[in-house]
Amino acid sequence: MIHHPEPEESLLSVACFSAPLAVVQRRVHEILMGNSAENTFRWTRGPVDFNRVLGGRPRAGGSGPRRLMIFEPAGMAAHSAMVTNLRDGWSTLVNILAGHISGTHFLVRSEPAGEYPATSLEVWRDGASVRRVHAMREEGGWVFFQQGEPLAFEDTESYSRRRIRDRFNKSLALETMGRAGWPLSTPDFWRSAGSAWYAEELDQHML
Repeated sequence: MIHHPEPEESLLSVACFSAPLAVVQRRVHEILMGNSAENTFRWTRGPVDFNRVLGGRPRAGGSGPRRLMIFEPAGMAAHSAMVTNLRDGWSTLVNILAGHISGTHFLVRSEPAGEYPATSLEVWRDGASVRRVHAMREEGGWVFFQQGEPLAFEDTESYSRRRIRDRFNKSLALETMGRAGWPLSTPDFWRSAGSAWYAEELDQHML
């Protein structure tokens, strides 16, 4: 069964790359190998299966093995998406990866529920981060932040809404990505006609 983040209260966290699956997988492999003295990740291929990566709600970090899946969304040849079991979408990896691949790439995250709801979008072009937008609730209240010049597919009018939480939320993030050519709100995006790549961090006792 294919899972895709339709419910409004569900967590959304996905990186989107304007590059073929083989290119993204090779770069991810090189980055992970370069950050470790040993091969601590096992790579396999198989059908798209989000439960295999998430195994429940993504973790905040600090415990448990890291996992990721890279796949080509249905109908989007030469484009790739990556889902991980880290709540921040493995932003450090995405940032490095975006710097190694030419094109326009995205990391979109939204966690509407919980004590500190947040929605964010970051865009890279040809290796450089060119745009960041986020709205989140911190201990002192809601905060809205943007950096870089607005892009053509953004709805900048929403950024001036009175309630900060309404300036950029999950619905707006999905609409923004749709206008950018990434239909995250459609079931087909979360399917693939081909196999996905999986990387799973091995526990030290498994090495």
